[in-house]
Amino acid sequence: MESEVLLPTEEMRQWVSNLWRAAGSAEQEAQLTADHLIGANLAGHDSHGVGMVAPYVRSLQAGELQLNQRISIVTDAESLLVVDGNRGIGQSMAFQTMQLAVERARRNGVVIVGLRNTHHIGRVGHWAEQAIAAGFASIHFTNVVSRPIVAPHGGRQSRFGTNPLTVGLPRRNAPPILLDFASSAIAVGKVRVAYNRKGQAPAGVLIDNEGNPTEVLGLIAAGMIKPPYMIQFVFGVPGGMHPDARLLPILIDRLPPRSEWSISCQTGDPETYVRFMMQAFVENGHVRTGMEDYVYLRPGELATSNAAMVEQWVDTARIWGRPVASPADARALLGIASGA
Repeated sequence: MESEVLLPTEEMRQWVSNLWRAAGSAEQEAQLTADHLIGANLAGHDSHGVGMVAPYVRSLQAGELQLNQRISIVTDAESLLVVDGNRGIGQSMAFQTMQLAVERARRNGVVIVGLRNTHHIGRVGHWAEQAIAAGFASIHFTNVVSRPIVAPHGGRQSRFGTNPLTVGLPRRNAPPILLDFASSAIAVGKVRVAYNRKGQAPAGVLIDNEGNPTEVLGLIAAGMIKPPYMIQFVFGVPGGMHPDARLLPILIDRLPPRSEWSISCQTGDPETYVRFMMQAFVENGHVRTGMEDYVYLRPGELATSNAAMVEQWVDTARIWGRPVASPADARALLGIASGA
């Protein structure tokens, strides 16, 4: 395992705040975000600390995160509220929501609040601590919007998210009680921290792609997949936002040695695909195309072939001096056996 690097707390807090001010956040939003992330590190949860800055910035660049938002009240039944975060930065959206919750609980004795459509809200225990500081107990149920990554107890395939549960209880003349944990055996962020430290996960918390217990962080690390590696990056969601080709170098930096890689872009947008293709050529990667026609269409649109664009991309590849290959040619080019 690699040795830890210790950084001055206040300098890191100022750095995070300055970063978000430079990105466009107002002063309070930048400070809330910095205090929250640094606080997570100081609480021993590096999985939710300053290591989250990079994915937050990528979300901002991809248009998934909106700065300087205010929560909108969608449903208001006095002690029952639903608020919308408008894709705002989670540290600000959750803070605003807890302020509203404390105000209504003080007025009514109890309140149920649902926060929707917000970016990652970080360490949920932080928000229970906000309620505790105001003298209130709180229970937080958090659903994680992602693909299933958690197998049911005794199961072999993923079915759930890590959906955390948090409880905060203030006490008279005694320290408060705070429970904050994922509903999985381990939080995904802690797996990321262990991976970055080149360590291993605790026994009994991970399974491999066949449902067997493993303590290593990934099949490549386990040696279950032998080099050379062929890795396929698939970008874009049909009908969703266009991905950003600038993410490609970041992903490539994470690849293991002796890796070959290619990209496929599923947006159906020629300009986006060309940007990815050119970025892949610059990074010395491969491009997969010509496999699908446009099948994701708006109602009433007629299906069209991508053959004309494929010809354009083939010509561009040849101008760059890159080989153009059929599937059989590609196998031979990459040294992959037929049928692999």
